[in-house]
Amino acid sequence: MKKTTIKTKVLSIVSAAVMTFSVAAVGMASVSASSPNDSKGVVDIQLEGKPAQYFADCNAKMMAYFWNDYSENGQWKNVEKKGNNTFSVSVPAGSSNKVVFARVSSDFNGGSTWNQTYDLDIECGKTCKITDYAEDSYHYTSTWVGGESKKEDSPVGTKETVSFKPDTKEWRECNAAFSAYFWKAGTSDKKWVKMEHGSHGNYVAEVPQGYTHVIFVRHAQNVTPDWSVMNMWGKTPDIKISDLGSYVYIGTNAVKIDF
Repeated sequence: MKKTTIKTKVLSIVSAAVMTFSVAAVGMASVSASSPNDSKGVVDIQLEGKPAQYFADCNAKMMAYFWNDYSENGQWKNVEKKGNNTFSVSVPAGSSNKVVFARVSSDFNGGSTWNQTYDLDIECGKTCKITDYAEDSYHYTSTWVGGESKKEDSPVGTKETVSFKPDTKEWRECNAAFSAYFWKAGTSDKKWVKMEHGSHGNYVAEVPQGYTHVIFVRHAQNVTPDWSVMNMWGKTPDIKISDLGSYVYIGTNAVKIDF
């Protein structure tokens, strides 16, 4: 019988600077062409089901928007069509770690998209398989397949937790409570989890099965956390759960907090 274990990832906040929430600013960047000499890898895109059935309507084309989730800078890149409902794009060299794949008009040069994936972590050497539409009919649902896995699957019976330690005065004042906002990359799945007191001044929450990202939120006691100004006093940037164990925030790399 497999033994149940607890894996804990710790994030210690050491800065209270103003931060920009990480979302693909799809209408604020110009389009650039792909260049083999300005690339750190290649990703493929494959359409299936309804996304494949309706993609070519209105002479649509595929574009990719790359950016860094701790920066406002980003760029659109042309995506090469490889075959029937398959595409490929070179990841620009530099610090980009996020991407959105979008269905756009044939004369697109930055602006509104017709359909697009949710914000995705870049998985060089893999294929982003776009399988369906989310409930809003605008976003694609997707998953990365192929290549080497960046993270081993947890053993059966393993529970994973995240631990948040508010190390600044601003985060500890007013008898604040803390919650974790989880979501699955490439899907519309999201979930709030109230954080409990742990040891050494930290707060702990169990990660829902299969969820990939988290934002830690500071709010008043005895309220249901949400994204309204009244119910949210501060938040961290988007954080990839599998990276939490190796994150160190010091000096110019400090986490930026929005109050």
